[in-house]
Amino acid sequence: MQKMSNDDIARAAVEIVEARVRAAADAEHAFEAMMSVVRPRLSRDAWRRGVLANAGVSEEQIASLRGEWALTPGLFEDSARYRHDVARMIEGTAGGYWGGPGPTLPRTPTSNVERVAIETARVGHSPWSVIMLALDDLRDDVFGAAGSIERHEQQGAAVRDQRDRAFAALRALPPRLLVGTALEHGVSV
Repeated sequence: MQKMSNDDIARAAVEIVEARVRAAADAEHAFEAMMSVVRPRLSRDAWRRGVLANAGVSEEQIASLRGEWALTPGLFEDSARYRHDVARMIEGTAGGYWGGPGPTLPRTPTSNVERVAIETARVGHSPWSVIMLALDDLRDDVFGAAGSIERHEQQGAAVRDQRDRAFAALRALPPRLLVGTALEHGVSV
């Protein structure tokens, strides 16, 4: 086996640094591109699955609430405001956008979610049931084709993980080798 000269060692070190800097730059560009993409809109079915899971009720129970509401709308005054506000949030016309159901209830400026909880508890429901009714109020063109929010989040997590691994590999390099090459490629380290 032939012994490497100091020049060969230096060239190999520079090649390693350049490869890691390129990988980090590519990963950062992929992350920035992913962050600038508009999150895909969920389908109506995906919304319904997510909200029903949080509501802890069945479609039949939602239909029963709809009937109760029609008979006694005065019992659901705060819920009516909440239903309207949440529908506007889902369609994106309320100055904000709710991208998908999560573990917590959304807050709205014109309704009190605690009062909504009281109104709906009287008939065995929760604010999540009101959100189910809000989904039914919306036009089909409000919804997208995305079957689940999890897939979008998994894709984002994969891009973030790749970026984190690339930058960890950069940080493992000796600073003297790294700084000049990083500056040359426009990567902050």
